[in-house]
Amino acid sequence: MSRPLSTGLMKHLLKGTFPLKDSASCLLWRELVNELALDPAGVVAEIKAAQKYADPDFLSTDFSENGVDFQICAGEVHAFLGAAHATLSSDWNTAHLPPLQPLIQDLRGVMEGVGMLGESTVGLSQNLHNRMGNGLVAATLTCLPDGALGTPFGTTPDQFQIGIQAPVWNTLKRRAYETPTGAVSMKKPHYVLAHLLNHNINGSGRDAANVVPFWATANTQMAQQVEKYVKDVVLNGGRAVYTIRLGPEVGMTLGRAAALAACTTADEQAVIQAEAHLCSHFEIECKAYDFASAAWVDILGGTVFINNFVPETVPTLM
Repeated sequence: MSRPLSTGLMKHLLKGTFPLKDSASCLLWRELVNELALDPAGVVAEIKAAQKYADPDFLSTDFSENGVDFQICAGEVHAFLGAAHATLSSDWNTAHLPPLQPLIQDLRGVMEGVGMLGESTVGLSQNLHNRMGNGLVAATLTCLPDGALGTPFGTTPDQFQIGIQAPVWNTLKRRAYETPTGAVSMKKPHYVLAHLLNHNINGSGRDAANVVPFWATANTQMAQQVEKYVKDVVLNGGRAVYTIRLGPEVGMTLGRAAALAACTTADEQAVIQAEAHLCSHFEIECKAYDFASAAWVDILGGTVFINNFVPETVPTLM
């Protein structure tokens, strides 16, 4: 390490916290990331030597996710790097922009340089009917993106770009939101573009193979029941295996065929015809690597099923 950490930075670290992420504190973050790039073990040693109390949480390798306890990394240096990365990356809305984005990328370089993590290995398949996502197999999922996907940091869904790659999306997004009881709301569309690999963990919203037309409510359920846990592990420097299988297409059921016959416009018919190729549900599994047992532990409590509600009604068009 080229020099001791500044008093301003140590003031935070000795309390077991990181600097804030406002513009004024970004200078402290830049100092920290630069010193970590020079000597990550030295930074941790300096913090520990100055500590008057018990070691702070950001040096602990113990981790708990969704009620599952495991050791997320190999040692204190890795734990500190993971905690710093999670702090910087916790809010995508700020993390994907300067000044945080360069800090995150430089910190990831440190994590890779010390051998903490390798790149993710992510496989995406595509639905032949609608040209959108058909499944995800991440044999290795870390906070370091799969270079082959060409997405250094995640992006939210780009409606225009997806509409070009998969024109059927321009049809599907016209159905107004509908509940299973038949109530219709014109305030939002029925379908959203659900990420397979979430934008918080380097998933692209501009790649049609990474998004699936999904009932808006079900997409929220996926975020709450699955993605928040996967995000937490990955952003904290953990390793995971992550799989999303799509259930069978809903098909042209008797109810859907009756709705098709009742349509009064070609636009309404186009929506129902496109919906027949939508998946019925997601089946999701995720395991995190436990360094204590050298084994993978299930952080979702088994396979999680998220149903995609596809109405069997004449669509109300937006």
